[in-house]
Amino acid sequence: MERLADKRFTLPPERLAEMVAEAHERTLGCIADLHDAQLEVPLLEVVNPFRWGARPLRVLLRRVRAALARRAAAADHGPGR
Repeated sequence: MERLADKRFTLPPERLAEMVAEAHERTLGCIADLHDAQLEVPLLEVVNPFRWGARPLRVLLRRVRAALARRAAAADHGPGR
């Protein structure tokens, strides 16, 4: 993973989408052999069920892909087209 030493670094949206998709695939790969029951944990104040932690990554991936699709559509229908 790339370190961002310069906080003003601008990450191209396409690269962000690639990184999020890669993280999503790695996460799914880590749990692929687990059954649903194994993803559940007792409700404790300091432990979140795995599904609660995995959901934000899925939501972020969906939003990044949607934003890239909107950007591509806008570029296709830009001025002079």
